[in-house]
Order: sequence, then structure tokens, then C-alpha cells
Amino acid sequence: MILRAGLIRATALTRATPKPSSRERLEANLDSFDLAGKRAVISIDLGSAVVEPVQSALLIELAEFLITKAQLIRVDLAIHLPNGGLEWSLSNLIGLAGALGDKYPACHDELTPEIRSA
Repeated sequence: MILRAGLIRATALTRATPKPSSRERLEANLDSFDLAGKRAVISIDLGSAVVEPVQSALLIELAEFLITKAQLIRVDLAIHLPNGGLEWSLSNLIGLAGALGDKYPACHDELTPEIRSA
């Protein structure tokens, strides 16, 4: 009975403790690696993704913070990964078919070109 009470108390304490933010976790682990002098590239969209301006600004701010904190050297380099739309659409077809249900094929023209062709 004592063990069970201890587990319940430990579980309650764990749940009551707020989780650290992503930034706090990153800051806490920055000293784990010596990255000073290594090169870093910031590529928010990897050459093909659509990213909202607000998200882009936040990601750039955090990346620049990490580069400064870890003493990295920022390199301007264009990253262009191929668009993965077709692969994404193929992997999503089963779930999408279930979600669309009776709406398909009437909604065919509202789908992205990748989904329509798959």
C-alpha cells in the first residue's frame, strides 16, 4: 500500500510540473556539444515548402539565437529539396479516402493536383 501511495504521489508531482519550453530544452543542452566554429545554414522552406511569414520569422529568430549561443558560423546557402507532394499524397490516400467518404468524387476539383492524380 505504501508503494502504491508513493507512485500516486510521484505521478501527481510529475503532472503538476510544467514541461520546459522547446527553447528552454535547447538552451539546457547547448553546452553538451562543442560546436564552436562549425557551419550552420538556415533554410526555413528547404526550397519548396510553404511557410507562413509569422512562423518563418519565429524560426529565423530561434535559429539565429542557436547559432550565436553555440558559436556557429552562419553560411548563406540555398537549399532546394525536391517537392515531395506526390509522395505525401500517396502516403495520405487511405486516410483521405475515409475522411472524404461520400463527398468524393463531387469534390474532385477542390483537391490539390497531387491528390487528384494519385
